Amino acid sequence: MLPFHMNTTATSAQCASGGEQGFIADSGFHNKGICDAWASFLPPEFKLGYFQRQDLEFYFSLADEFTIGDAYHQSTLSSTNPNRLHLFTGSNGPSAGHPAALDNTVPDLGFLWETMGETLEKAGVSWKVYQEQDNFDDNAFAWFKSFREAKPGDPLWDKGMAIVPDLVASFGDDMAKGVLPQVSWLIAPANQSEHPDNKPGWGMDLTARLLKQVATNPKVYEKMAFIFNYDEIGGFYDHQTPPVPPNTYDLLDGKSTVNPESELTPVVGLGLPMGLGFRVPLMIISPWTRGGFVNSQVFDHTSVIQFIEKRFPSVKCPNISPWRRTVSGDLLSMFDFESFDPVFPALPDTSDYRSKADAQCASLPAPVIPSTNQPVPVQEKGTKPSRPLAFHVEATARVTAAGMIDILITNLGGIGAYFQCQDIELLVSPPAWTFPQYPRKYTVESKKELSDSFPAKNTTKYAISLRGPDGFVRLWRGDYKQSLGLEADARLDQSQGSPQLMLTLVNGRASNAVFRVKDNAYGSTGPLNFVVALKSNQTVALKLSESLGFWYDFSVTNDGDPGFERRLMGRAHTGKPGISDPAMGAGIPW
Repeated sequence: MLPFHMNTTATSAQCASGGEQGFIADSGFHNKGICDAWASFLPPEFKLGYFQRQDLEFYFSLADEFTIGDAYHQSTLSSTNPNRLHLFTGSNGPSAGHPAALDNTVPDLGFLWETMGETLEKAGVSWKVYQEQDNFDDNAFAWFKSFREAKPGDPLWDKGMAIVPDLVASFGDDMAKGVLPQVSWLIAPANQSEHPDNKPGWGMDLTARLLKQVATNPKVYEKMAFIFNYDEIGGFYDHQTPPVPPNTYDLLDGKSTVNPESELTPVVGLGLPMGLGFRVPLMIISPWTRGGFVNSQVFDHTSVIQFIEKRFPSVKCPNISPWRRTVSGDLLSMFDFESFDPVFPALPDTSDYRSKADAQCASLPAPVIPSTNQPVPVQEKGTKPSRPLAFHVEATARVTAAGMIDILITNLGGIGAYFQCQDIELLVSPPAWTFPQYPRKYTVESKKELSDSFPAKNTTKYAISLRGPDGFVRLWRGDYKQSLGLEADARLDQSQGSPQLMLTLVNGRASNAVFRVKDNAYGSTGPLNFVVALKSNQTVALKLSESLGFWYDFSVTNDGDPGFERRLMGRAHTGKPGISDPAMGAGIPW
């Protein structure tokens, strides 16, 4: 059984605020990938706030017991309705052959494409929406013509539009009676939705009461996946740039091995991406997700639908775009189906959360921006066990005599991968000529590759930064003239059992070259020096310490070019669980 608990937005200050974001605001936050406009649309004292463990004790405890997805994204750079359209139908219009819904406006006659309720009905899979009279207008089925025209007695009405008197009690009663459907959507009332301006304390209590119903029905819990997620950010800050498709109307915006056009909208300019949006929380509560794991595979709301498709092979959503299926996974990696723990864990008591939240909001002052001493937030120290991923990419670069940096991205893994690449030298010392400083976006399907080039123009300095999923980073820095003929390539090798980073040092010059290798974070090796003969290559194996979960962060410099640096960061996946990044857990900056 797959009951889904859907809350409304990512986070909220304990008393307020944030706000409904539309396409203009969220695209502004994104700013074509630079993400430098968070202070432009809402008061920063709200949207730049953050929570600590003592603020969200129940949710932190839930994440300590089950599996959390830290790369789960809202589906669009927009507000609630377009995101919930993806959650309930797999699309906000274009990939279903209809105009794009970019804000909370619903057509007078309703939307017209097929919903997941109808898809499940045709496939013979039982389903139901649990909602009270106050559902905060968060039932996306109700925005569609087919549901609006349904009457009591019709499946679309009885399963998708009917009201229950008490969300928690009705959910629990159906479990106790053995009539819980195979797929359920649970929609929170407004004051428990955590949507600005509603309090997280109320939302935590609702989640706790729903899960208490699960805990008291062990026979149901033994075959359940309770998916806890939020539909959009509510205007709150995230430091991670979301995966978005390249603008096919702009050759300098990036490339994709899969057609992204149904993910672009011409409403505001040509080719602006509708999504993915910024990250929102995801946890899955199930006997197969115990252990406090973190999963860093890219997901979005359509991943929930893809999971339903995997669970019920007769179900196929017609609306999810090829680009989105490439970038967003199906949630299966959140589970360990070889490990089963049917005992529901003890969780904090939330019975006084609502009264405490009310008291805080009535007595505490509103947040203000400190005039001095604004330290960067620091996450909790330590690591979490992490789920293995089918992620394996490599990237190489070459400096050419024509003053270009040619890069090649190869996806050797079993899942698609997204990258953002930028000449960051142009951001710190822009040349006199005009050149787009926005990052380029790349999408590479499994077992495919793509290439691109960055020109020097009239500056010889370059610093090309390539960032991908799960901590993958490549940085190529130097001077076009002095770097010519020098390179350091890396590939992962697992043929010896324990992963190694095979580092190939390239010297195309007419004299010997001295390369220096430094481990920046993990202590798996001390500083190493290599003399590479003229016109030759040398390959060395850098062992990755198993105790650190096969994470690596090496810098390679060269004595012949003082500005030369190759930064190699990432993680080797072995098919077995590992740990989250220990350098991040220790507060080591990169």
